[in-house]
Amino acid sequence: MGNRALSEQLRTAGAESLAEFENLLASFERLPNAEKKPFTTLLEIAKFPRSELACSNILAFFLNPNEEHNLGGLVLKSLLEAADPTQKVSWVRERRSLLKMFSRFY
Repeated sequence: MGNRALSEQLRTAGAESLAEFENLLASFERLPNAEKKPFTTLLEIAKFPRSELACSNILAFFLNPNEEHNLGGLVLKSLLEAADPTQKVSWVRERRSLLKMFSRFY
């Protein structure tokens, strides 16, 4: 089979695939929209759905390495590393400054 025949075969197959894909998209558009009920958050269950203070208290609890959650600096370290993956956080080096920062809130 020559290059020209192969090219034509690929072009035809591509056009057929494109037409099938467009038909599939059109059939998806005809489907009825599903009503999505948003999930209930813990704050909504506690009847504080928009309480900035409640959110701040939860964040302060988990970000404070000295709280009762026994996670130490894991949450804070993970958050900082997620914010900038190129920087590795040394908990030992940063502990003093972080504790000083958190002491303002307690």
